[in-house]
Amino acid sequence: MMLVGGVRYLLDAAEALPPALISALGWSDPPSAGLLVEQLRALVSLAGSKGEESRESIALSVRAVYRRLKEEWQSERGVATDVCLMLSGMEWMWTGAQFVSPRQVAVDVSHRLDPYLHRLPAEWTECQAMCLACGVKRRFDWSDIRMALESVKARVSDEALGEQDLAFC
Repeated sequence: MMLVGGVRYLLDAAEALPPALISALGWSDPPSAGLLVEQLRALVSLAGSKGEESRESIALSVRAVYRRLKEEWQSERGVATDVCLMLSGMEWMWTGAQFVSPRQVAVDVSHRLDPYLHRLPAEWTECQAMCLACGVKRRFDWSDIRMALESVKARVSDEALGEQDLAFC
């Protein structure tokens, strides 16, 4: 399965093509790390503009991109650092509800801290090494909790705290 869809497949009968043509068109090559990060950027953009109905399809797509990124990250082509550099500054961690910065995600989380801080979803444990190398934290420290509390304060200012905020605090 190629993740790039319309970028690669122009013909419906790709299976009937000679292997030499498939190779010449680049259809047998796995997508590069750069292309996968481009697709992840597109998913981030799509998630910001779509509602609840597209969440499941985004989750499936993200899972496939993460899996391929992990393969690229583990490959012997030396792209591990490149993958992390391409992802830096980007809110690329899918929490199941939204994309967040990897600095807002930790592997070991003892309490529920949503929507400010997040646990690495169980489905991403196979990508844990890559996630940790690219900015996900092992566990949150006091400075992370303080920044989350400041976010609560900035968001609600003089209003009463909502249920979600009270659960966090």
